Amino acid sequence: MKIKTNRMMAKFCPNGFEETDVQIPKEILKILRAGLVYMDGCVYLKKLLSKTSMNEAVYGEKNGSEKTGREFSINHFHIDFYTDNQWGEIAFAFLRELNKQLRAEFPMQQFRGIFSVNEDSCTIRFHMVRPGEDWIDNELEHYKEDGVCVIDF
Repeated sequence: MKIKTNRMMAKFCPNGFEETDVQIPKEILKILRAGLVYMDGCVYLKKLLSKTSMNEAVYGEKNGSEKTGREFSINHFHIDFYTDNQWGEIAFAFLRELNKQLRAEFPMQQFRGIFSVNEDSCTIRFHMVRPGEDWIDNELEHYKEDGVCVIDF
């Protein structure tokens, strides 16, 4: 895994991203354990896909990618809806577990996990890596209010 963060992330995850004993809340684990779905060249977390119709998903042409945009839109949820603390640590632990599942089911494909955290919320997203298709500013320091972590796996 290749991890890239902005400086603001140190405020929200002062211990970095060492493996910890953080417990992923049961409701968040259900998202992961529901499995993955491959459809129309995209990979989705099944539980999130079932909550979002393809017509409701906010996606479109950005950097030439409808598929990456669709994944970026559907494959996201808010950690803060499930717990009041350790958002960054839980987000990282979730992405580490998601990586294991993706490696098992799609060993030849690269994925990108992203989480952002601020005083009020923490959001996780992931998408398949496609050449020339970026849905996040590569200069993470442009994100002034949020700690941002991008993990390529």
